[in-house]
Amino acid sequence: MSRDIDIGKIITKLKHALFRASIVSEVLIDFMIISEVWVEDSIAHIVAWIPDLDPKSGKLKYRKKHITYDLEKDMILGIKDEKG
Repeated sequence: MSRDIDIGKIITKLKHALFRASIVSEVLIDFMIISEVWVEDSIAHIVAWIPDLDPKSGKLKYRKKHITYDLEKDMILGIKDEKG
């Protein structure tokens, strides 16, 4: 099994998983910042800062997420909020 990571494919899957309901949110993912990527046992770990609109202020706020992605099964395993 190759350990190559197709970040573009993972981002596309993230768009569908995170922002199904809102077209505005789909545009915001283009401003996502990926800060770390590593692979352990064919599981890709991605630390990303994902923008979201703060409902109180209406301003853009970045939220740190830890995404796990199974490279063999080609699927997102989890998206967890991280402190940061």
